Amino acid sequence: MIIISKIFNKILLDIEMKFLSGLSFLIISLVCFHFIFYLNFYNFSGDWIEKESSLITVQVMPNKDEKRVPDKIKQKLDNYFNEKEGILSEDILDDSMIKDDLGLSDLNSFSNIRIPLIFQLKVKNVTTLIDKQEIIPIIKDRKFQVHYHKNDLYEISNFIYRVKIFIFLFGTVISLLFVFLLTLLLKSTLKIYDKFFEIIQIMGANSIKISANLSFILMKKILPGSILGMLFASITSYLIIKIFNFPSFSSDSSLIFTNDFTSFFYLVSFLVVVLVLLFLYLLLYLFYFLEKRFFA
Repeated sequence: MIIISKIFNKILLDIEMKFLSGLSFLIISLVCFHFIFYLNFYNFSGDWIEKESSLITVQVMPNKDEKRVPDKIKQKLDNYFNEKEGILSEDILDDSMIKDDLGLSDLNSFSNIRIPLIFQLKVKNVTTLIDKQEIIPIIKDRKFQVHYHKNDLYEISNFIYRVKIFIFLFGTVISLLFVFLLTLLLKSTLKIYDKFFEIIQIMGANSIKISANLSFILMKKILPGSILGMLFASITSYLIIKIFNFPSFSSDSSLIFTNDFTSFFYLVSFLVVVLVLLFLYLLLYLFYFLEKRFFA
């Protein structure tokens, strides 16, 4: 069996080593890039949706004879929201922030506009509701509006879901193309050695052992390029994130390090799963090919 394994190894040398390593490097790099992009997009979109869903905007309009809501009302609302259970934090949009949002540079024209009082609340649970009946006695006869940001996220969530599906399908197509090309190369190589397989059939060779040996040898040729492709994709993605200073949801350097390590662990696990599935596919394909062509 050792001699036969060496012969198998010599047979598979006909599949150019550099070409196979280069092909596996290219394909695995692309697949890993897709996985990294999918993982980061998944985490980013999930965190962003969770953050936006927890926001509630309360807008109080001044009376007709007022340009601004009185500070007394503002303070009462501030105290009410601070004491309200389920509200984690609050931000009050001041005049300068509203002026910048409206794109106004003339202070005189801005001072003549009736500007609403805007509270932006962050709640602990997205199911938290603001009791309007409790706000009415505080603001008296002033009009107000409570806007839940989660109501605006339905279409965005659907779009994000479609993007995730597209990334996943595109990565799957690349993987299937690699498997298809590898199958063609292997099939054409095996057909060249018809006589050899007829001889080992007469010798009583086992198709399962032959398939396992061929699959193992082929995986040894693919593995170096796959590992290099994974490292290349991981390092390149890390450098791109650092160079372009993409925002992170964590400012703690220790947490950032932990997230990077976790992402790399997921990437390694993903590559292991891909290679195991590829090995099983090669094993089953070779077994089917040998049984059908030589051992039937």
